[in-house]
This record gives sequence, C-alpha cells and structure tokens, in this order.
Amino acid sequence: MAVCTTLSRPLAARIFAQHNDRYKPDSFAVFPSTTETRNAVKAWIFLVLGVLLVLMGALWTLQGLGIVGGSVMSGVTLWAIIGPIVLIVGAVVAILGIRQLRQPRG
Repeated sequence: MAVCTTLSRPLAARIFAQHNDRYKPDSFAVFPSTTETRNAVKAWIFLVLGVLLVLMGALWTLQGLGIVGGSVMSGVTLWAIIGPIVLIVGAVVAILGIRQLRQPRG
C-alpha cells in the first residue's frame, strides 16, 4: 500500500509550498528561516542566559559571604564557592553570545 508523502505535511505547509519556491520540506517551521536568523536567535539566547547566570552567580556569592541576608543560603560557605563558578560560566556564555552577534553576516 503506497502512502502519499503530501499527507505527512500539515495543510498550511502544503499550501505554502505550492505558492513559494523557497520552501524546504525538512524545515521545522511552516515559513522558511535562514541560517542567519537561527544563528542570531541562538546568539541572543546565549547572551540572555549568560547574563542571568552572571547575576545569579553574583547573588549566590554575596549570600554565601553573608553580605546579602534573609535567606537560608546567607553565610553558608558552599554558596560562596558555587557563586563565582556560576558567575564565570555565565560570563563565558555571554561572551560567546556577543561574539556570535558581532560576526559579519553573509
């Protein structure tokens, strides 16, 4: 029994494919996206994630040192050790995101 390959694609993708020559059936989106767009989105995700990790690492460090109080983590030496490690990892991730954003396009 033969199965029609057009039945495996969603209806919107089939309609779009009929009216657009640039459609790529292996694309994960209905509308095609370029490699540049995917790279830019990935770079922004790296940058935002890196900044969040830096902020979290700084907070954990300050709590571990007892500078920021009011938490179970305040004054616990373990967080004074984990905090800078998370901060450094976050800085590296943010720098990777910045470098990807500054790469020339095209």
